[in-house]
Amino acid sequence: MNASKKPGTSACRVQIPAWWLVTIFSLGMAVPALIFAQQDSAKVLFPWNLTYQGAFRPKAGPVTSDNTSFRYGGDAFAYYPNGDPSGPNDEYPGSLYGGGFGEDDYVSEITIPAPVISPAKTMADLPESAPLQTFVNPFTSLPGYAKMGVTGLTYLPAQGQQTSPKLYANICDGYKSMSNAVTMAWMDLDLSNPNIAGFWRAGSSIEWNIGSYMFEIPASWADIYAPGRILASGRMRNWGGMGPNLFACAPWKEGNPPASGDTLDSVTTLMEYGTAEEQEDRSFSICSWYTAGAWLTFGSRSAIVMAATNNYSLDWSYFSGPFGTGIYPSLLFYDPADVADVVQGQKQPYEPKWYARKNLDKYYIGLKVPPTNSGNLNIEEGRYENAGMAYDRQRGVLYVAQRGHFGTSSYPIVHVFRIDTTVTASMEKTGLRKTDAFYLSASPNPFNPRVTISLFPHAPGFTPLEEGMVLDIYSLQGMRVTSLSALSGNPYAFNWHAAACPSGIYIARIRIGKAILSKAITLLK
Repeated sequence: MNASKKPGTSACRVQIPAWWLVTIFSLGMAVPALIFAQQDSAKVLFPWNLTYQGAFRPKAGPVTSDNTSFRYGGDAFAYYPNGDPSGPNDEYPGSLYGGGFGEDDYVSEITIPAPVISPAKTMADLPESAPLQTFVNPFTSLPGYAKMGVTGLTYLPAQGQQTSPKLYANICDGYKSMSNAVTMAWMDLDLSNPNIAGFWRAGSSIEWNIGSYMFEIPASWADIYAPGRILASGRMRNWGGMGPNLFACAPWKEGNPPASGDTLDSVTTLMEYGTAEEQEDRSFSICSWYTAGAWLTFGSRSAIVMAATNNYSLDWSYFSGPFGTGIYPSLLFYDPADVADVVQGQKQPYEPKWYARKNLDKYYIGLKVPPTNSGNLNIEEGRYENAGMAYDRQRGVLYVAQRGHFGTSSYPIVHVFRIDTTVTASMEKTGLRKTDAFYLSASPNPFNPRVTISLFPHAPGFTPLEEGMVLDIYSLQGMRVTSLSALSGNPYAFNWHAAACPSGIYIARIRIGKAILSKAITLLK
């Protein structure tokens, strides 16, 4: 902008910003949007490579109390390839270890029935698993144990000096309930005689970044970048790093077992986010919640996938009803090459961002989480949420749990996806709402040479919680023409005097929090 110009007048020139293709594409103009431009398609997996197989209901025998059920649970699952050896010869061998009732620390082992796609999306259509080992609490004998909820489970074959395979577990709550913020344990696969050891703290990062989800790291990757550290563990908590914090660890390197209460030193930082906006994960908001992860590999392609409840509004708001794009259960895809750059010191731990996401809303079944944030039913429509996740690496099968909340929907549902790299990119209809909390209006439009551009809410009584907002005007070629300050006495109205500019289409653009609003305006002389 020419400093000698009066406010609201323009010199009609500057550089094309990087976001321009996406902005004019969203306005319906014929310009392609580049979404996955930085990823090598021969090396990574994409959302369309996960093909839906159906779902089943996890059950572990007769329910005599909450502690003998998955009610409000399913926050952690682990795939065991040698489980259920006498089961059917189908495409889903093995078994799942799962965390039960969400407010306790019971674990069971269940069969994996062939999933079913319910056309009517009713739970009655879904098959149930059967118990291989009924629910028990294996943690009660550990020093300092406090009931918190099982948030991570992973099976690994014997490591180091171990003589038998182990089931690893994290128990975690919203607070620092155990001394030294310890969360991790290991146990034998026989839950009636678990020979359990723990608890340990996975590294020295703050407690809000560690000790919740966990999963296996492929040995082929760990051998190069984090030798021997094939157990991934991390956490996202809104007092900590704003993204899927993740660390590679190897507790077997520090004893067989390490001493209870120890802080593990054999830890490598893979991803660790901050609280500053530039250190957040992509599109992070106060509604974001990461619950589980899996490191997918299939042939030469791979991806780190995190299950998350994700706010598609790209704004610091709770809008999930008719005035916002919505909050959805998602799978977020991260490139292992970015994580390798972190380990080698070529990128900061907060630089890996998801490059693609898969909206799971259309697959989920039953009642959504009811509105709870402000009690305004016109704003909050409700949502589904993710729970735990497990991965059968040999067959490329991903098990994703849908969290249960209340009534007949208080039990989780396990949805099954299979990797298919022959599938090509396609648009998936996700039912996203196209409305926003606010919109721009221009009057008159077309105009010559003055126009007033105003910001309005879609619902009475809503105003942006910001002062000193600036509205930018861009030419159709992407050059910034001018920046406008709000009118005195009306913080949501902007006047533009375009006498110095030629006729044409211009774009008015304003930022509200993390949301961007755009409006096409036409100057006719």
